[in-house]
Amino acid sequence: IDCGSGGVPSIVVVITGKGPLKEYYIGRMRETSLRHIAICTMWLEPADYPQLLGSADVGVCLHESTCGLDLPMKVLDMFGCNLPVCARGFPSLPELVEHRVNGLVFESAEQLAEQLTELCTPGAPAAQAREALRERLAASEAVRPRWEENWRAAAAPLLKERAKRARGRPPW
Repeated sequence: IDCGSGGVPSIVVVITGKGPLKEYYIGRMRETSLRHIAICTMWLEPADYPQLLGSADVGVCLHESTCGLDLPMKVLDMFGCNLPVCARGFPSLPELVEHRVNGLVFESAEQLAEQLTELCTPGAPAAQAREALRERLAASEAVRPRWEENWRAAAAPLLKERAKRARGRPPW
């Protein structure tokens, strides 16, 4: 992203997790001189993670499926917070992220930079682009049913039945 005088804002990038390549990428980030971009890493308690996502303007998912079939849970976390997502493309991703419907899909660093510029440049167009993605995401089947709705429909009946068989009363 060109962060010169072209109107691109200062950006704070928060990288969560503690995977095996974390130290490698921290080293790479230290070697890079990025003006107007602050990068920090952190491990969050489960209750804090949705708070962070809810305060973000855009989420980025760099998940790369080794088999091409698994879907990135981070995108579901972001969708659950109604956070627009830029996700790295792979064969099964369209099952979850539909380009320009409920998120953006990129294939290269250049495409990701273009998408972040589109969504983060100061002014009304970027804010409108983010809001349009949020509205389409909220209406999208990718986030339906919500966790609580899914719990009531799928898990709760099974647990109630099991509790009956155990001659116990469910706590709800």
